[in-house]
Amino acid sequence: MEDGNSTLQLFSFDPLAKLLRQAAPRKAADLDAILSRLQPICELDRQSDRILFQARPSPCTIRIGIECTRRLQAHTYAAGIFFSTPECLEMGIEECRKLYAPADHLLNWAVSRELQQSLKHGGMDDSLDDLLAGLGKELPVDILSSLNDTQRLFGYCLFRFAIAFILLHELAHQEYRHTFCEGYWSIQQENDSDRFAADWLLEGASRSTKALQSNRCYIPVGIAVCPLVADNLQYLLGASSDQDASRRIQPAISDPGTHSRRGRPAEIVDGLGNSCKAATFPHGYR
Repeated sequence: MEDGNSTLQLFSFDPLAKLLRQAAPRKAADLDAILSRLQPICELDRQSDRILFQARPSPCTIRIGIECTRRLQAHTYAAGIFFSTPECLEMGIEECRKLYAPADHLLNWAVSRELQQSLKHGGMDDSLDDLLAGLGKELPVDILSSLNDTQRLFGYCLFRFAIAFILLHELAHQEYRHTFCEGYWSIQQENDSDRFAADWLLEGASRSTKALQSNRCYIPVGIAVCPLVADNLQYLLGASSDQDASRRIQPAISDPGTHSRRGRPAEIVDGLGNSCKAATFPHGYR
């Protein structure tokens, strides 16, 4: 149903709960308990271009922006291409470019729109084509079907865990009864919610022989992709700081002595950022 604003639609949280159960099946009972207490609903914003993942109390509402979710999907599938094709290191330049071409398109599309949002925040309202000819193009409709099976599987799994992490982060704000604040306490609340979501996924993921090894990759990388939607411009401009989301998220997936379980998140985050630098606008938009 709609809430009176044509760009906002209210939906049952059930489809998102199903996603969370699939991402962390060992935490199903805990999830049911939280959902019983919070009784969340989902609110979709179909128009706003800004980064929009928010939790609001009374009633507990998780607002999700469709456009920023599309950009997150582009980042996760691009990351899936990078991580699923290590053999590219042994290929020639032209072969490697062909293999990475879909990631180039995905990142050109996503980062150009993040650049536009940053410029709007600074008072500039230029269209994408005003910034650089061709930037306004939408992604080809067959972009995901153009990936090979391995790239598509990696992208899908990373996107699923990235979305699960964001949903759990927002539920954590409500579970901890966080209120609006600024400065140190705001950062602390975000850190607590990051840790809640990361621990939930790492502890709740399937431990079957088939899934265990892949989850060791998918979960930390899926989590690490999330900050790129917010921080990719800082990576591209070389202006990241200790306060940006990518640096904030590292403690949530890093624990001394457990890198064998969680991966090496600092390297994951920096590696994804460097990949974006190399792949985005290397010779202008194509």
